[in-house]
Amino acid sequence: MSSLNELTPARYAEVQPILDSAIRYAQSTRARFVDPDELVEEAHKALLRVCAKYDPARGASFNTLLRISVDRALLGLARRRAEQQRRREEAGMMVVHITDEIAACTPA
Repeated sequence: MSSLNELTPARYAEVQPILDSAIRYAQSTRARFVDPDELVEEAHKALLRVCAKYDPARGASFNTLLRISVDRALLGLARRRAEQQRRREEAGMMVVHITDEIAACTPA
């Protein structure tokens, strides 16, 4: 019999709805700037981390820990991508501002 820490095909089939649900939620609310493939990859990384660290003696169910871990991972990814997007937009605004200043100083 496999332990809860092993990611068997049966275990993956059991947790797939959790991953799918978290990804759909992230896409609909927080992850406008995140590629869907990145969300899937991040969810799978969280799953592997939970499999490696899960200890049933600590009291939480595997699925509960997985839900929390996946949600945190996707939220972190969404925050990082939103910050990157904000920085890109700020840099673009700076370029437009500088271009406008140059145009204003250039004789017609």
